[in-house]
Amino acid sequence: MFRMTTREPVLTVFIDPDDEGRVIDQVAQRFPLLPAISFDDAADDPSLREQWMHEHPRVDPGERRCRLVVIERGSGGETGEVPVSQCAEHILDVIAPHARSEAARTPPFEVTPDEIPWTAHVTLWSSDR
Repeated sequence: MFRMTTREPVLTVFIDPDDEGRVIDQVAQRFPLLPAISFDDAADDPSLREQWMHEHPRVDPGERRCRLVVIERGSGGETGEVPVSQCAEHILDVIAPHARSEAARTPPFEVTPDEIPWTAHVTLWSSDR
């Protein structure tokens, strides 16, 4: 039986190409039940470049570029047993370990600079869990 799959973007990240393999490996090791992630080309997101410049004012962005983090989904929208929003949260637990705790705080507070600036394409940290 042929099974149709689609690639769904869950995050856009501002990442150095040399870090992509490391992120894929760390997500797979830390969350083995997640569907495999990969990186696709993304349109430039000036806000991520600006975030980098604010958080790392004396560090040149170098080869960093905007890339989509995508997951494979079956034709019925399934990603195994893991909802898409939870996949995104677990990926963020790897690339921005402080993001979950920062999302739970009420501003104003100081944020931790991200090694890999990101923006989500799905709802994160919903109140129903």
